[in-house]
Amino acid sequence: MPASIAATAIKQLGTVAHVQLLTSPQTAKDVVSFQFKDVPLTEAMKRIADAINGSWKQEGRAYRLIRTSSQQNAEVREEFAETVAAIRKSIQKRSAALQEMHPWAKDEAEALATKVQSLINSFKPNAITGDWYQRGNELSTQTPIGRALTKAVAVLDPVELASLPDHMKAVWSSNPTPTQRPLPSEVSLIAEDFVKAQADWAGAIDKYQIKAPTAGGGTYNVGGLGFFKDNAGGSVSEILMSVTPQGPNYGFYCELAAFDAKGKRVAQEHGSLHRR
Repeated sequence: MPASIAATAIKQLGTVAHVQLLTSPQTAKDVVSFQFKDVPLTEAMKRIADAINGSWKQEGRAYRLIRTSSQQNAEVREEFAETVAAIRKSIQKRSAALQEMHPWAKDEAEALATKVQSLINSFKPNAITGDWYQRGNELSTQTPIGRALTKAVAVLDPVELASLPDHMKAVWSSNPTPTQRPLPSEVSLIAEDFVKAQADWAGAIDKYQIKAPTAGGGTYNVGGLGFFKDNAGGSVSEILMSVTPQGPNYGFYCELAAFDAKGKRVAQEHGSLHRR
């Protein structure tokens, strides 16, 4: 039987087996798909119940597919544990990619600048592809703010991330307001490293005169590298990090930004974490 809601599928199975099979409000809208051949009805019923974390309750001559409160709670706990494990794996993958990068140094800043300049030189507004933007995103993870984002995400608790409401942005700050969360103390050290490295990157941007490409009167964002209009050499007064869950079948949109004492952005980077 092709995938369909349980209320329909269970009724059809009961018709074939000449037994009244019913669903409950907790199971009626579950999506099920099954195919049985030479299987006793009791075994088929057991497999269906197991597949949806439910059980059967006899009501006279009928059987109703239910899900008790304890079964529902167990299912929620299992799904939450799977989400936490997926987030932890995504963080580990991003951290592993960081470990494979060359250690940051002034020479590394200039090497990265030449790669970015080459990407910008290849820009063709009428023939731009997703690969071009993808390459920009890959290079942006190698910048000081990109590396800092990876390190900062690794500090966050996967359990806390999994608990965030969908589509609601959570913000951490080095100088939190009443609606913001305080950044973990480890991020302060990450910010210090970022400030030192950012000076090298700002120098490389100036040396190679890197500017975002323009065409038709518009400026094109280069992945997480932005428009290169940020105050790249400014001193950092505040670090903001935000995480937005994008729904159960999607990941988290993460953003890290540094601002000077006047609130002007020094650098910013974004990225994603998967939870499936």
